[in-house]
Amino acid sequence: MDTIVIRYYQQVKSGPSGAVCLTPLGKETLESISEVLLPSSAAHKVFCIKKFTGVDNYRWHVEGVCLVSLPSVSPVVYAVTLSKIFQGPPEFQRQDYFPAFS
Repeated sequence: MDTIVIRYYQQVKSGPSGAVCLTPLGKETLESISEVLLPSSAAHKVFCIKKFTGVDNYRWHVEGVCLVSLPSVSPVVYAVTLSKIFQGPPEFQRQDYFPAFS
């Protein structure tokens, strides 16, 4: 049985020093899947939408993807580093803006 584990981390740069801190967000385990499509480091920006338990943010910029384990060993483990796209609270449309849905 092929298994792929994807571990997600949040990257936060702190203060004027710009020190980078990684905080675990969660993980996915994929069984009976032998290949997975994950973004690589490229010249363009990659974004994703994923909601983690206890985290208000769900829109993320993909900072990087790294193979953590050896490709021939099961499970294959990837680390995906994410950062928040927006630093403030999310903004939502007023409910009266869509009267048909009220």
